[in-house]
Amino acid sequence: LISPTSSISIPSIAILMAVVVECEDFCKAYGQVGDSKEKVVDFDHTPVNFFGNRYHTYDVSLPVSEYKYKALSDAFCVAKLLYDEVKLEAADEKGDGWSSGKITRPGKCQGVIFYADYLCRV
Repeated sequence: LISPTSSISIPSIAILMAVVVECEDFCKAYGQVGDSKEKVVDFDHTPVNFFGNRYHTYDVSLPVSEYKYKALSDAFCVAKLLYDEVKLEAADEKGDGWSSGKITRPGKCQGVIFYADYLCRV
């Protein structure tokens, strides 16, 4: 039996990170949002797809490492998932649920890259 308190392969914390980027290719990299009826959890995404389909040129979405992009911000924490406590902790300083990243380099904001960092108990 594997338990979160005894296993070294189960992370104790997952940290959702983000970085603001400039990347001309991002607008070409996405396809239709939603299911065959263009819905996500019953919300209509037809207007999103109308604009997205006009600029979509790739048949596949590639890993972010395959794109040339310029970071406009340092990486910042969006949220933390504390597995030991089964709790989601907002990364905001004010306690209002909002996180923010500071733009530190000039450029045009064209996307946000999200990724997860994991801290494991060893």
